[in-house]
Amino acid sequence: MQTIRLKEFGVMLTGRPYGVQIYSELQAKYDTKTEITLDFTGVAALGSSFGEEVVVPFAKKQGCKITIRSANSAVKSCLLLIAKDFNLSINFL
Repeated sequence: MQTIRLKEFGVMLTGRPYGVQIYSELQAKYDTKTEITLDFTGVAALGSSFGEEVVVPFAKKQGCKITIRSANSAVKSCLLLIAKDFNLSINFL
């Protein structure tokens, strides 16, 4: 399992173009055949557009499942909406 710490990209993760950029960087850096955990430690807010561009593609490559670590209530709420919209299963740690 590989853990991606999203705080390195900011504490406010918003915007579709920024999400596309970050996913492109992460896809080049991490082996997408290995299970990915997204760590939201230190991330204060997540925009649904950013989440759709980063969380959804990783989850789809893992059978529509993703593990999320240390999401605060605001981030968790956004992730739950994304999960509902894209039929994803999220394991919160």
